[in-house]
Amino acid sequence: MDEQAIAKLKQLGFNSVRVPFNYKLFWKDNKLTDEGFLYFDRLIAYCRSNGISVLLDMHGAPGYQNPGDHSDNGNSNETQPRDSVNFWTGDNVSIAAQVWGHIANRYKNEPVVIGYDLINEPVPQSGHEYELLPSMITLRNAIRKVDNNHIIFAEGSWWGSDLSKIDWNDATVRSRTGVASQWDDKLVYEIHHYGPVAGTMGRESVTNRLNIPLILGEYGESDEANLRATAVWAKQNLAGAFPWSFKKMSHDKALWTVPTHDAYEQVKRFINSGGQPPTQTFDAMIEFAKTNIRTGHPSHVWHQSFYDAIAPN
Repeated sequence: MDEQAIAKLKQLGFNSVRVPFNYKLFWKDNKLTDEGFLYFDRLIAYCRSNGISVLLDMHGAPGYQNPGDHSDNGNSNETQPRDSVNFWTGDNVSIAAQVWGHIANRYKNEPVVIGYDLINEPVPQSGHEYELLPSMITLRNAIRKVDNNHIIFAEGSWWGSDLSKIDWNDATVRSRTGVASQWDDKLVYEIHHYGPVAGTMGRESVTNRLNIPLILGEYGESDEANLRATAVWAKQNLAGAFPWSFKKMSHDKALWTVPTHDAYEQVKRFINSGGQPPTQTFDAMIEFAKTNIRTGHPSHVWHQSFYDAIAPN
């Protein structure tokens, strides 16, 4: 994302961006690395210049926190089996905690950063559901060792939709986790929803009862009428909402569609079907990433109807 993209989002009325990242940006050769700060520092500088806030989102966690490809889960497939999820085994929670502590130490005094979205769309393996809340507290503790300024954002279980597993007033949660009260004084809960708006209405009753804010961290990929209804509901009942996404490849449920590219299609076919690795496409793919996908490229297709549905004003 370049400064032109941030400036355009500001012009369109957005006041914040939720930035997904893979933990590997900050973990290499079994130790912490600063490599990811090259990207974060630049983005934060762009946002500072344009009056945009940043929510940092660990979208890909060690061991994969869900069976989706967007968590970088190389052990999953089209059926998305839960047994491919290993975030709650081995040292993975500890590694994620170290990464969050590393990031928080860097940005503890950075006002452009809203806070830290601990893990995106967790889908624990069967039998691990009640390990979710304690694992979030482990991540929170690593952050609070160095940063007491920023907000902790915690998503519900089952792709961010199920708040019951992190509801400390629930008797089963209390008995299985030992957590019986609010576990941070700067805490926001978060849900994601991609279906009909009726399927998410009412979830705010949980956080209203807990007396903490709730945001809709992702919604989209639906018809415009439903998107608009979801946006209106969120504005009236929640503390914030982030539509997904502002730019997509070959997909019209976004602000802009980035048309496909021959080299991209060759790589995609190889990923999906195997065969001879298309190494000859390397230069073309780099050029595609540097130019064609950047905001403002003349090939991009603007979707006014999507914007009208999710417009922040």
